[in-house]
Amino acid sequence: MSVVFPFVVAIDGPAGSGKSSVSKEVARRLGFGFLDTGAAYRPFVRLALARYQPVALERGDLSAAVSDMNQANALVHDAPSPDYVVTGILLATGARLALAQGQGARARQLLASAQRVRPQLTHAISWFSVQTQLELAKAHLALSDVKGASTLYHEADEILRR
Repeated sequence: MSVVFPFVVAIDGPAGSGKSSVSKEVARRLGFGFLDTGAAYRPFVRLALARYQPVALERGDLSAAVSDMNQANALVHDAPSPDYVVTGILLATGARLALAQGQGARARQLLASAQRVRPQLTHAISWFSVQTQLELAKAHLALSDVKGASTLYHEADEILRR
């Protein structure tokens, strides 16, 4: 019995050099499948960066928080959708950062955008959902929106109790 190994082609190069475009066309012409590992990898990088930003904010290190946010936001543009669940933590920490910089209107805008991802914050990824809800609640409290913060705390509590 012979063993058939799949044919795999990997293309490497700097960001923005057209690797995905070339790869898709080559795969199409040769009848191969195509997996964009960069697109698969970016949500995890975005998540990692987003998770460090609250730490920088808690330490009062606005410079590090801004740097983390800029790196994470650069990846958001590649998200499959602006409503992608990982963007929730970015919006939450972005609102907190905006508040720390005295930009209340910007913080409110980011919190309004975060409303789109709240339905995706479920027990399926409980640790992430709870962290995002707590970050959103902190931003609501900083804006003196006790009712909004309370709602988020209750949603986080429901996930933890499930």
